[in-house]
Amino acid sequence: MTNKESLGKLVHDERRAQKLSQIKLGELATLSQTTLSQLELGKRQLRYVTDVVRVADALGLSRNKFVLQAVSDYRTRQESKSRPWYAEPL
Repeated sequence: MTNKESLGKLVHDERRAQKLSQIKLGELATLSQTTLSQLELGKRQLRYVTDVVRVADALGLSRNKFVLQAVSDYRTRQESKSRPWYAEPL
């Protein structure tokens, strides 16, 4: 995902600011390190609102901001899937 303000970027930036490893954040949010890594790299979205809320809580940040960003990421991804193959950038 190329969205500059994606949920993954928010998680990455805040995790780094708090000096947390992906493993530690995963323990706090009850998610795997692999899931967090893929989220931060834009290769994965969190499937459930409860996962988004647990990450926000683990980082001590606004649930609303995280949920709204997750919805925005989802919509962006769905819109890109609906484009015909020839409309994709080279």
